[in-house]
Amino acid sequence: MNGFLDDIGATNEAHTVTLRLIACRIESPTHFIDSLQSQVSRDETWAFISTSPDDSGEQYAYALPVAHWRPQDAYSILFVEIHTVLVAWWLTTAWRARQLARAAMALTEAHDVIAAAACVRPLIETAAAHWVDGRKLVAAWDAMKSAGHPLTDADAFKRRGTLMAILNEVIFGAKFDNRAPELQRLWGRFQRSNVLGQVEKLAKVTSGDLQSAYQWLCNTVHPSIGNSFAFSAPPLVHDTRTHMMTWFAGRPIHIKNGRENHAERTVQAATAEGATIALKVLRNCLDASLRMIDDVALTTGAPDVANEQYWRNIRPVDRNKICPCRSGLKAKRCPHKWGDYTPSFPAIFQ
Repeated sequence: MNGFLDDIGATNEAHTVTLRLIACRIESPTHFIDSLQSQVSRDETWAFISTSPDDSGEQYAYALPVAHWRPQDAYSILFVEIHTVLVAWWLTTAWRARQLARAAMALTEAHDVIAAAACVRPLIETAAAHWVDGRKLVAAWDAMKSAGHPLTDADAFKRRGTLMAILNEVIFGAKFDNRAPELQRLWGRFQRSNVLGQVEKLAKVTSGDLQSAYQWLCNTVHPSIGNSFAFSAPPLVHDTRTHMMTWFAGRPIHIKNGRENHAERTVQAATAEGATIALKVLRNCLDASLRMIDDVALTTGAPDVANEQYWRNIRPVDRNKICPCRSGLKAKRCPHKWGDYTPSFPAIFQ
């Protein structure tokens, strides 16, 4: 996975920016334009889009500085927002996965069993969340793309709302409750999906016993049975069978009996299996979700319109040049047009 992330430039030195639109209540589009012109430089190019008056007569506008503006770019600022937020969602997941995997490896090599387990558990949760969230986002983008280019303001705003609702949930979802009322008020607007449910869904489509590994890791991270197994050798029963003895030490230990070594490997085995499955899922899903994000960029042309530079802001190229979407095909053979099919997302992992 590290090789994949390095190859596409998703290193710790990478950086990006999100551009989020703020709804401005307006008296009329003309009044809004006049107000905007009085606040920005004459050298800048701005684009704006306004809603139709609602039932109460209120009307809103969205505006953004752009690199250029053409009639065919009518709804592009909506997709600039969507694409930059998608990129940040993907890149932060990649950074998180890399940190957890690197730490788990180093801690395992140092025989710090509890700490390694504490890294692999959220690595599994990261894989499960990215798989579940990625499927939702790909399905929403597929429905949007297959419907063709937006033709009305109402249609464009509806599509934006659908994707941004999912993105806000996966990015800002949190678990703050009334035991910390101030945090709940500030950060509890979007409820986080239950990670246990996400892990259970992933366990059903992966080879290996992910659920058993995950439960062992949970019991190791929380003070419970995992403590005993992480720091002990197997118990020895006295010849009289009247009692047994178990040795404990600050590092994993084993008992040598002739040529045989006996050790408790339950936690270490769960750590290894959990990490192996999680990294396999993440490698495949990060690849697939980035293909979807690149498809958003090339279908909508959002990066070409954006005035800000950000990570993965790939642009359409000449039909006879290799498409920047990593397909290896010429641009004319890649399906990055409204109404085309959407890149697939894995449903099962063998």
